[in-house]
Amino acid sequence: MQIQHEITYSERDAVKRHLTSNLSRLSSNVLDKILSKYEITLQNKLNEVLELKMDLDDRDLAINLFLQKKLNAEDIKNLLKNK
Repeated sequence: MQIQHEITYSERDAVKRHLTSNLSRLSSNVLDKILSKYEITLQNKLNEVLELKMDLDDRDLAINLFLQKKLNAEDIKNLLKNK
């Protein structure tokens, strides 16, 4: 599901037309709104990447602790269930 404040495909197409055509120019208000949505979209994507990286780091740490015999398989299963 797409967050309402993120950029839509029609808005992307409008920006493309604005940049490539002299006939279809957007007002500065519309461009400002679209730019704001691009910023929100970018921030949401950065947050998603950060969450994925933290999940990978957690799993990497758990595997290292398991290999060092400081964490057993049951503990790892419990950690994964809680996520």
